[in-house]
Amino acid sequence: MWRLEYSKAAIGYLANALSDAPFLLQAVAEIARSSTGVPSSGVTQRSEPDLVFWETLGHLVVYQRLERDQVMRVLVIKPLA
Repeated sequence: MWRLEYSKAAIGYLANALSDAPFLLQAVAEIARSSTGVPSSGVTQRSEPDLVFWETLGHLVVYQRLERDQVMRVLVIKPLA
């Protein structure tokens, strides 16, 4: 299981996206419960230092995987449209 952290920008978006926030939080939490910390679908790009660009629920979620510490740090959440 991965520990979740959110940037101020991600928290700010979630605070303003009231209708989408619960679903986005649940989707991210599901990935954090996995052993890999990487979703099985929707990943559009992976780059160093372990940044993951993930499209889910009409949003782009960018997070950093800190494998040594088992931390997923959500950096950005923004709508695709």
